[in-house]
Amino acid sequence: MITYIGPATNKIEIEKSLKLAFKVFKKNNKKINYKNKIDLWKIDSNIKLKNLIIIKNKNDVIGLTRIIPRKLKLNNKIFNISGLSSICIDKKYRSKGLSKILINYVLEYCKRNKYDLAILFARNFLNHYYNKYGIYGISHYTSLNFKSSDLLNFSNKKYLIKKAKVSDLKKIKKSYEYTYLKCNGIFYREYSFWKYLFNKNNLEKNKIEVLIKDKKFYGYIIRNNNHIYEIGILPITDLNILLRTIKLNYQTIELDMIQNHPILKNIDKIDFTFKFRQCPYGGHMLKIINTHKLVKYSKVKLNNNDLTKIKKNKIDQKLTMKLLQIIDFSNFPKSHFNFNYFSFLNSDHL
Repeated sequence: MITYIGPATNKIEIEKSLKLAFKVFKKNNKKINYKNKIDLWKIDSNIKLKNLIIIKNKNDVIGLTRIIPRKLKLNNKIFNISGLSSICIDKKYRSKGLSKILINYVLEYCKRNKYDLAILFARNFLNHYYNKYGIYGISHYTSLNFKSSDLLNFSNKKYLIKKAKVSDLKKIKKSYEYTYLKCNGIFYREYSFWKYLFNKNNLEKNKIEVLIKDKKFYGYIIRNNNHIYEIGILPITDLNILLRTIKLNYQTIELDMIQNHPILKNIDKIDFTFKFRQCPYGGHMLKIINTHKLVKYSKVKLNNNDLTKIKKNKIDQKLTMKLLQIIDFSNFPKSHFNFNYFSFLNSDHL
C-alpha cells in the first residue's frame, strides 16, 4: 500500500498534496474559507519540497504533513522549531496504521534535520492521541478584557490609526522585536515572514494598522473588530496615549496578552478581567527533539531519575514540562501562536 514516504520530489506532488488537504479538511469544516487557505499555501515561502512529507500509494498522495520552519527565542538562544501542520490521511486509507507511520517518520525526519522542538495543534477528538509520541499540551491562553469607556481616563490625546502598507513592515518588524522579543518563548519573524503575515491577515479580514503622530511611527496593532491580537510599540511610544487610542468604537476590548507586555505597566489603573486557560493534553502541543540542547540552556535542576530518563530517551510528560520551565507559556497567546505557526490548516485528520 505504501510505495513511498518522504519529502515531496516535484511540483506535481505538491499540487496533489494541496488537493488532498483541501478535500479532507473542507469536508469536516465548511465554515473555513478554503480559497483563502489555498492562496496562503501558494504564497508561503516555506512551501518547499523538503518541507512537505508525503505518503504515496503508486501515483496517489494518500497522506501528508507540512513542516513549517520557525525560530524561537529561549534564554537568548535560538531554537529551531518545526511546526507540523495539515496532518492528514486520505479517508479511504485510515485505520490502517498509516498515521503512526507518518508521525514517526516526520519526527525522525525533524531530528535528522536539526530541529530542536516540534509543535502542532490537535483537535479535541485527538486529545491524548499525540501523548504516545511524546508530544504534550502547552496550551496557555491569556487575555485581558475591559470596558472601552475606561480608556478615556488615560489621556485626552490619541494616535492616528492608519491602515498599514507593505512599506510599513520594516518599522512594524522593529516594533515587534522591541515589544515581544524580551520574553522567552517568542518567535522570531524575518522580513519575508512579515510580508506573508501581511497577506495572511488581509485574506482573513484582520486589520494591520499603524499608530502615527506628526507623521512619525509609534507602533502597530493587529486586530479583528474589538479583539486585539497584537500591539507593538517603540521606546518613544506614550503608553497612556496608546491606551486612549485603542478605545475604538466598541463597548468592550479583548486583548491577547503576554505577561511582560509593556502595556501592563499602566493597565492596572482600570478595572479589567485577566483570563487564563491551560490544557496539558491537547490544543497547542510540543515535543522535545533535541533534549541535550534544552537541558544545556534550560538551567533546570535535574535529579538522577531525570538524567536516567534522558539517557534512555524516555522523556515523559512530567520531565517534558520540567525541562520546558525555560519557556513562559503565558507568552503563547492563541493568536501569537497561530500567526507564527499555522500557514494552512491548523488541524489534523488521521
